Order: sequence, then structure tokens, then C-alpha cells
Amino acid sequence: ISTFSFCKRRSSWIMYKTQWQDSCYLVYGSNTSPYELFLHHEKPDLIIGMWDYTGVDQDSLRIESYCTNSFRNETVDGWDQIQYPLYVPIKAPLGFKKWTGMWNWFCNNTCYKLLKWVESEKSDAKLLFIHIPKSYNWSEAVTAISHLMIWLQQWLTQ
Repeated sequence: ISTFSFCKRRSSWIMYKTQWQDSCYLVYGSNTSPYELFLHHEKPDLIIGMWDYTGVDQDSLRIESYCTNSFRNETVDGWDQIQYPLYVPIKAPLGFKKWTGMWNWFCNNTCYKLLKWVESEKSDAKLLFIHIPKSYNWSEAVTAISHLMIWLQQWLTQ
């Protein structure tokens, strides 16, 4: 499992408090090239991204179900807007909910770029993205994400 977060955000602190500190990576803006080199070397089965959000519905950690090829209301690569599925566990663990609201900001653009990288590498890696509510208790977020990662690790080794 490899995790990433955006720098200078609360999510980066939460990421480093999980049990996978040796595979954590900070992404600066939507520049994914250095992280792609890291992924090329590490070849993880699962890539987990996380970032804060300030929108409505602050009661649960959100597992995003898709990303699009849009950034700041413009399509990327000159195509019509297309939805790309992200990995979502069949049953959302306690404290999480499945969500479909990533829209077209940095987290969406980063997920789109990483999915395109996975495709270009012909990798079987799955990409999961978690939005952490700004008002969510930090230690509860660390615990919930750590439990999710343990469950996912067990699932990957079966």
C-alpha cells in the first residue's frame, strides 16, 4: 500500500500517523511526476490518497467513487468530461461513506493523472481516495484510516 497527501494540509499529518509511514508521499499541487517515479519503483497494489474538505456533510470520512478528466471547469486532454471509477470497498467500513463529489479540483486532477499513469504502466494497482472532513476528530480519523488500511492489506494478501 502506498499513501499520498497534499502538503501543508491536515491530511498529511493524519497520513503520517497511520501505520504505513514508510510508504507515505507528499504531493505538491497536482505535480504527480515525482510520486509516479516512487510508484514505479515501489509497484504497490493499492494507492490511497487523502485530503481535507470543508464542504457539507462533515460526519463521515468519504471514499470517493470516481474522478473525472476535469480541472477548474475545463476538461483535460481535450475530451468531453468522462468519469473514471476509483476503488471502493464493497462495504464501506465504520466511519466511512461512499461519495461521488470530487468534482474538478486538485484532488480530482491528481487522481485522474495517477489513474492515467497506472494505465500507462499497465499496472493492476487500484486507487482509493479519502476526503477527511475538516471538523472530523484527528485521532478518530487516524484510527479509522489505520483500520481501513489493515483491512485492505489483509484483503490484498488473500
